[in-house]
Parts: sequence; structure tokens; C-alpha cells
Amino acid sequence: MSKLSMNIAEQLIESTQEMFVPEVKQIKIVKTIKTGVGARVVELLTEGKLTSKEIVALVNEENPLRKTTYACVAWYKNDMKKKAKTVETV
Repeated sequence: MSKLSMNIAEQLIESTQEMFVPEVKQIKIVKTIKTGVGARVVELLTEGKLTSKEIVALVNEENPLRKTTYACVAWYKNDMKKKAKTVETV
């Protein structure tokens, strides 16, 4: 291989490397707690200011990796009634 063709090959390699620069993507950091959401649900139920659907929406917003459903909130509400805690229903 001649010096000229080596020089051209090196330039092609350099230009190719410049074209394939990996794109940096930003990742979204999601904050969640490692424990369950039961304490938060009980707290919101005790306050009595939100409906069960609103509690589900708020808890899912605060802890997006948890799969809190309406049934979860209903379970906590029923458990509180069994334990004779005051539950305000909106």
C-alpha cells in the first residue's frame, strides 16, 4: 500500500469516527421509597380530604414504581374500620 493510499485510509477512519459519536441521552431519575405506601394511604384516609380515586392518583404520582390501585385504598380503609380508627369518607 502506498503512502498516499495509507493517508487516505487514515483520513477515512478519522472522519468515520467523528460521524459515529454516540448521542448522550438524559435519563429521568425517579424518586421512590423502598417500603410500601400503606402509611401514606392511611395518613390520607385519616385526613379525610380526598376521595379514594384522588388518593390513588396522588400516591401513584409520589411513588411511580408502586402499582397502587383503588382496591389497595379500599383494603386500607376496610382495615382501618376493623381496627376502629376513624375514617372520614368523602
